[in-house]
Amino acid sequence: MNAKTTSLFVVLLTGILAIGVYPAKAKAEKEKASAPTQSRVFRLAVQPTTKPVIALERYQSIVDYLNEATKLHIELAVTESYEDFSDLQKQRNVDFVIQDAFSTYLIDQQAKLVPVACVISPKGELFDPGFFVVRADSEIKRLSDLKGRTLLFGPKANAAKYLAAYILLKKSQIDVEKDLTYEFGGTCPHNAMSVFLGEHDAGLVCGLYMAQPNKRFNFETDLRVIAQTGDWPPYWIVSASKKSDEIVVNNVKDALLELDMKNPKTHEVLSICKWKGFTKYSGEIDIVEKLVKKYALPH
Repeated sequence: MNAKTTSLFVVLLTGILAIGVYPAKAKAEKEKASAPTQSRVFRLAVQPTTKPVIALERYQSIVDYLNEATKLHIELAVTESYEDFSDLQKQRNVDFVIQDAFSTYLIDQQAKLVPVACVISPKGELFDPGFFVVRADSEIKRLSDLKGRTLLFGPKANAAKYLAAYILLKKSQIDVEKDLTYEFGGTCPHNAMSVFLGEHDAGLVCGLYMAQPNKRFNFETDLRVIAQTGDWPPYWIVSASKKSDEIVVNNVKDALLELDMKNPKTHEVLSICKWKGFTKYSGEIDIVEKLVKKYALPH
């Protein structure tokens, strides 16, 4: 072998070795970079709509599924009140959140969120109705009968129990400030109890509450629905903190989107909370913003 041939052989051999070495090096670097992510604990919080002990039972299966599907270590963060839930996000002490669209809109104005997916409601819809309820023996039969009465909205940062309800009242020619005495309440069980005890003439509960089979009240003998809001506000949204790693966010998003209405595993994972799955985010925060401006919602 002459000098020229030897040089060419060395170059080819070096190139072949490099082809094998560089992918191996890149793989090692990728594994090294992912190691902190795999060992880190991520927190997922769900907007409180019931007692913490019930929330743990209702949403833990989602976290278990995500841990299995993504190989991450995700823990469920449960809060007693909406204020605590909101603070978790503002202080960036949570990585993922699932909350109604109006709450997402309000938090996004203070602590930018990365939308991940939308929740499909218990009725298979992408919106959440609010239900005006009264005692079963109440003289109130329709929305117009609410004039001069007391009304209990949900939390002020709630799509079904405030935003949608406010829009329906406005569409029904009821001036919230002049025609009603109102307060902002809390979870659906709290609002239902307040109406049942006669503390308020009417109150708001959401579709998720109405879909639960273990409601405390019978909606024929205890409480009665007098009106249901339309499909204006979007339903719940899954979001990530702005600080979250993009790869992690995409892994969680892909896992959630696998739980659609055609996947048999969806019912297994979501059987307790009654959601029907997840779908792609399509600008729902912008939809909420347009509603807030169109109906001049006080917030």
